[in-house]
Amino acid sequence: VVYMFEPTLPDELRLSIGETMRVLAEYDDGWGLCENAKGERGMIPLECLDRGD
Repeated sequence: VVYMFEPTLPDELRLSIGETMRVLAEYDDGWGLCENAKGERGMIPLECLDRGD
């Protein structure tokens, strides 16, 4: 995670810089379903991730 994200909806996941996320699904609108190291799942904006591309 390279950008923090504060959720505004119940299905979104809070992101902190440096966290490792696993992308479970990607959507055309730029959001993805992800899981953090604690096993918490939620929607996040994929632009917050450094995916090594």
